[in-house]
Amino acid sequence: MSCSQTSRRNRISRRSQDLHCVRWGAILLVATTLGANHLAAAGVTGAQLVQKLDQPISVVRGEVPLGETLDRLSEEQQVAILLDRRIDPGALVVADIRRQRFETALGQLATQVHGGLSVVADTVYVGPTTTVRRLRTLVALREKELLDLPNLGQRAFALTRRQRIQWPMLAEPRQLLADIASQYDLHIDGLELVPHDLWRAGELNRANVTESLLLILMQFDLAFTWSADGRSVTIVPAPGHVSIERSHRPRGMSLEQAEHRVNETLPDVATRSEKNELVFAATIEEHEVVAQLLGEKPPESTPAPRGQVELARQRFTLRVQNQPARALLDALQRDGVAIEYDSAQLADAGINLDQLVQLELKQATIRELMDGICRPLGLKYEIAGNQITLIAGEK
Repeated sequence: MSCSQTSRRNRISRRSQDLHCVRWGAILLVATTLGANHLAAAGVTGAQLVQKLDQPISVVRGEVPLGETLDRLSEEQQVAILLDRRIDPGALVVADIRRQRFETALGQLATQVHGGLSVVADTVYVGPTTTVRRLRTLVALREKELLDLPNLGQRAFALTRRQRIQWPMLAEPRQLLADIASQYDLHIDGLELVPHDLWRAGELNRANVTESLLLILMQFDLAFTWSADGRSVTIVPAPGHVSIERSHRPRGMSLEQAEHRVNETLPDVATRSEKNELVFAATIEEHEVVAQLLGEKPPESTPAPRGQVELARQRFTLRVQNQPARALLDALQRDGVAIEYDSAQLADAGINLDQLVQLELKQATIRELMDGICRPLGLKYEIAGNQITLIAGEK
């Protein structure tokens, strides 16, 4: 493993995504040849990474192994992509992506193996959805805990230093963790909790010590805690649920209206009011949804929804096995498809949006996609222009 220091910058905030739509457009065939021991050249970082993830690409290769496809895209686009050890790199996915945002295309591939993606530091992490939903929030919590330690002084600058970390084929994660810790003059307790494993080649781009350790540990459903002096960490089981408190100030609505709007979309998020703000205990991804619901300016790195694209002209290619219908609907909404429904009304009609569905569609119309989601649930829907309305039907 080789590590080189790079300049410090703030972490890019990006949404994790579980399902993504394939737009209709021109075809650019992405094709390069990678060896099994390939380690990509230094990837793009900062604002360049944000732009790269937002640029459209097309990949038309049919059914291909996931790991090979991610390696090709990483090399072609110069973006660091980390595939979780629990996802089989040999799993076959349908790479039929036509003029789609790069980040959206990666999310579409991840969905086919029951996964999602999250951007941590300057690295795109592809892993199980249960890990994706917790990863950025856990990173934020550990970074806050570190900076809240008393008398940390110059040690804080050393521990937030960013590096590019690479490892070759058959690297041992236990040794990788020890090597990362040594770069930051850290002692690790509990390394024996990390099982012996041999990894495919990989890299983390411009990650600090918190991000680096968690990107590796979370692949074993492990995390860590800081010592009181910031000189050591202890490996512990990863928490099943994480949240972080943040304040939001609604625009153009009262606090009561704002709280009602958020509760309709995120009923499990704890809320309290303070003066003219609302405080939510939620994951980072949920905070991003709250910011949009309350009319706050979206983060610079979050692309604006593309709802102006006519639904009738969109085409969807995806393979989904045993995923909650709600997750598919939420992902469509995140990609700019306007979907309205009354959660209470659907629940009263016995409609369970957490029911698992299976879909395999290629260049499907919006009606074909909605039929596949709604029919197993006994749902009906109406499409008016770019608006979809869900209606309780009969099973």
